[in-house]
Order: sequence, then C-alpha cells, then structure tokens
Amino acid sequence: MNKPEANTAWAMAESAKKLEPLESQRQAGWVYKDTPSSGVINSWMNAVHQWRVYLEQTGDAQEAHIEALEQYVAQLEVVLKHQVEEIQRHETWLEQIQASLESHPTQPAQAAPAKPAILTPLPGMSSSKWAGIERNNGRGPK
Repeated sequence: MNKPEANTAWAMAESAKKLEPLESQRQAGWVYKDTPSSGVINSWMNAVHQWRVYLEQTGDAQEAHIEALEQYVAQLEVVLKHQVEEIQRHETWLEQIQASLESHPTQPAQAAPAKPAILTPLPGMSSSKWAGIERNNGRGPK
C-alpha cells in the first residue's frame, strides 16, 4: 500500500472554529437526524491531520533507526567474516601440528609449525593501532 498523497490539513488557522463534542456525545455517537456542528467537524478533521503528521514523523524516525541498524549489522558481518578467516587459518595450523605429531609418534617432540601471523587488521581498526600491533610482534618499524 502506497502512502496517501491527500492533504489532510484542516482548520489550521488560529481563528478556525473547533469544538470538542461532549463526553456524552462521544459515548452515544451520532443518532438519526443528528447533525454535528461545523466546529465539531473541524475539530475532528484537524485531529485526524495532527495524527497523520505525528505518525509520519514517527515512521520517519523509525526508518532512520532501521537504516542505522542495517549499517551496524553490515559492519558486524565484515568483522565476523574476518574472524572466520582467522579461525580457519588457525585450524589449518592446528591440523599441521596434529599431522606432525601423528607422523612421529615415538620420536622426541619436534618444533611445532609456527603459529600463523595476523596478516591484516580487523575491519575498522585504526592504522596507528595496527602499526602498534605490528611493532609488538617484531614486524613493523621500531
């Protein structure tokens, strides 16, 4: 369903006659041959317009919130993909260790294959933070 394009603005002028019906009228509603006054109709149509404006503004705010959440989820997906790749690299490393141990069960312990280095920074990590990690691991400029 598309958003209606109808202009619902009604009795917007300060001088517009608007009259709320009595509570008893609200409870009973209109009866046969009962005619609401122009002030009551103006008040009702003005309230409809005010609700429409409110709901549109609320909907716009919710759409912006949903867009922000979608962007956050997209960023999380990038980080998760990176983490999965790192886990896969470490699994390969552990499989090499396991294969090494199984191929030499009776010999003295041999040096295990080197742990793989992190080759790329996490998505969103600042370059200065990554440079510090590289320095600490002996791979960057001192």
